[in-house]
Amino acid sequence: AELWQESGRFESVGSELLRFKDRGGRDMLLGMTHEEAAVHLARGEAKSYLKYPFMIYQIQTKFRDEPRSRAGLIRVREFTMKDAYSFHTSQEDLELYYQRCLDAYFRIFYRSGLKNVISILSDTGMMGGQKAHEFMYLSDDGEDSIVYCENCDYKSNMDVAVSHIHKEESQEQEILEVHTPGIKDIAELAKFLNIKEAQTMKATVFFRKDNEKTVIAFIRGDLQVNEL
Repeated sequence: AELWQESGRFESVGSELLRFKDRGGRDMLLGMTHEEAAVHLARGEAKSYLKYPFMIYQIQTKFRDEPRSRAGLIRVREFTMKDAYSFHTSQEDLELYYQRCLDAYFRIFYRSGLKNVISILSDTGMMGGQKAHEFMYLSDDGEDSIVYCENCDYKSNMDVAVSHIHKEESQEQEILEVHTPGIKDIAELAKFLNIKEAQTMKATVFFRKDNEKTVIAFIRGDLQVNEL
């Protein structure tokens, strides 16, 4: 676990990382991803700028203590994944190579007969980074939801989707205390008061497991808080 301790992810990654100790009491783990190992290999073998850019990849078993299976039986606690890691001397070169990899995956899907596949913006999650894409096969039997714009090429996972909030015009009114018996949610409240949901406000409460603190977010009644 030394490489993961060096990067800080041995402590920062949540319970998805399978940790244990060997008979000598040393920290061990089962690899859920291999950025640390790839960097360790690169810094030992690629000490000259002449070797850049380059990419290494592998097809290997991964282990993640997922709370539930994902994509049927494709993503469970033990699964096979192809992962690749590229190394560059500039951000510009990285961006170009990122697009090349994105295009390569589309060619793989197309040649495999999977033509109903799209790429969408997604959350970088515990892997970190500035951006990420995931590939979706559009199906009525799918388990995920996405958003897309019919007037442009914007497509995104619901976790990171960016929305444009329409501003509701209203006039400032006197604050009144109103009795709302039996009202349980914003929809019922708006109907009871004969107003739009956008004219209400609600408090959404979250509990952070990392520091055991309670967070309260006040938002417009017709909106939802993205927990990420």
